[in-house]
Amino acid sequence: MESAHGGVVFGGTFDRLHNGHKLLLSESCLRAQRRIVCGVTSDLYIDNKRSKILPELVQSEIVRIQCVDKFITLIKPQLERLVVPIDDPFGPSITDTDLQAIVVSDETRSGGEKVNSVRLTRNLNELSLYTISLLSDHPNNVDEAPSNDAPNKCSSSDNRKLLLGQLLKHPLTNRNAAINKPYVIGLTGGMGSGKSSVAQRLAGLGAHLIDCDRLGHCTYENDSDVYYKILEQFGASIVDDDGAINRRALGKLVFNDKSKLDQLTNLVWPEIGRLAEREIQIVGDVNNMKVCILDAAVLLEAGWDNFVDEIWVVVAPVEEMLKRICERDSDLSLANARQRLSNQMSNRQRIARADVVLSTLWSYNETQEQVERAWNLLIKRINKSSQ
Repeated sequence: MESAHGGVVFGGTFDRLHNGHKLLLSESCLRAQRRIVCGVTSDLYIDNKRSKILPELVQSEIVRIQCVDKFITLIKPQLERLVVPIDDPFGPSITDTDLQAIVVSDETRSGGEKVNSVRLTRNLNELSLYTISLLSDHPNNVDEAPSNDAPNKCSSSDNRKLLLGQLLKHPLTNRNAAINKPYVIGLTGGMGSGKSSVAQRLAGLGAHLIDCDRLGHCTYENDSDVYYKILEQFGASIVDDDGAINRRALGKLVFNDKSKLDQLTNLVWPEIGRLAEREIQIVGDVNNMKVCILDAAVLLEAGWDNFVDEIWVVVAPVEEMLKRICERDSDLSLANARQRLSNQMSNRQRIARADVVLSTLWSYNETQEQVERAWNLLIKRINKSSQ
């Protein structure tokens, strides 16, 4: 080691520590004689910045901080450690007076230079700047808005993309051994996520598709018990001349008023759940289908995940979802679309409960590859469990 320093600082997101991260951490530890300081990008900063690919799949800041701290302890346990979340690009690097060096990757060297510029304006010492190159953990075969200047660099974004279609955790299922019961996938996602497109792709691969929106239409039919309860709750202004409930008019009435939306869902969701469970049973008894997809935007909110075996979540960036919503409904303003999304669970909330995650952000073919990967792994799991 050509030079060592009393205090060394470095920073990053450190999502699912890969070899590039470990190289940066190791270099920082080796250059530090006494003290090491690490700024870990906070959850809040990631959400606000909106520049990362699949930010909802980034590990929580608590987990990332623990992983960094554990690795430093393993490499050089005698060091004094300060590993903290940061809500800006600099963190303690521009305020800590007990630092002598900063370690950066070749892609973040300009950030290290900016740290020194800010420190000088604050009459703090300039830090010795050390740069390392990060090599790839795996061949760059992931088609992500690619970086033309660094095709072989370690990438947490690439690693997150590799998680799509994979089983993230073992499902907590109460599945019984009934031979005729199909394996039920609860498929969910927000408005504009591309969930319905994924559902159709899965149906094309051989699954039986239960569309909860279609079941919802059944609950609104004239003369049903729910029909009269809705009229009693919301009045005759939502009824067309033929007596049918105008769902568009009803939607405008409830989507911007959470209390009214809750009143409606309390009437409709239990009935949809009952119809879904009945269809699942029929599919198993009559058609002997192996896999059933329960396509439901409100799968988790309504509690229908209680009768599925796995939860699959479809996501897209919020701005992309808003764009799709407005393109689909030209009469809907961007503000109203944003309000409707805010009334739903967020991508991050859904992913926290997901067994499998899919994203429709990229090309048709890439989405299809994700779906087929997820499907093939599912069939392997089902066949293995039946042996």
